[in-house]
Amino acid sequence: MINYKRLISASILLTVTGLAVAQTSTNSPYTRYGFGQLADQNFGNSKAMGGIAYGLRNGYQINASNPASYTAIDSLTFLFDAGMTLQNANFKDGNVKTNAKNSSFDYLAMQFRLWQKMGMTVGFLPFSTVGYNISKTHDFEDVDNNGKWAESYNGDGGFHQVFVGLGYKVFNNLSVGANFFISLWRHYPSIHDSYWSDRYT
Repeated sequence: MINYKRLISASILLTVTGLAVAQTSTNSPYTRYGFGQLADQNFGNSKAMGGIAYGLRNGYQINASNPASYTAIDSLTFLFDAGMTLQNANFKDGNVKTNAKNSSFDYLAMQFRLWQKMGMTVGFLPFSTVGYNISKTHDFEDVDNNGKWAESYNGDGGFHQVFVGLGYKVFNNLSVGANFFISLWRHYPSIHDSYWSDRYT
């Protein structure tokens, strides 16, 4: 029998995560291009083992990389997993050095037995992150060379995915599964130019 309370909880989680906007978890000028920096979509237990995921099937751990593993959960277990990332990066351009510290909420997922032979997982995963803040000062190329101008580029966001996964146990040694994703793209770029003169200084 389908557990409707858990199904309703999953629907609420999908709604909340679908409206959620993750914080910027990186600060790199390279994320200005394309989709940004691709995220590691493994959960904590897989990251702790160097990224191993596809061959794992455990009824007490969520493994979104292998949806067939959802059938390992029993009817009395409800799993909830969340993770975050802390990042400390140093950048150098000539004599200019910059330190950037970032943190972000990474993933949120829950797993439960939906039916006798079916397990279900719903959650929120990052696909890529965008975060940059670049600025540079230039001299005016005029006769007096008495002015400067600065240009700055900054932006944040990325791709995030809300997913629903189902696993079905065909028989004792065979399970099949699939994940269904909805991608959410958020990118807020901005360009600023400022000018000033040294003529009266």
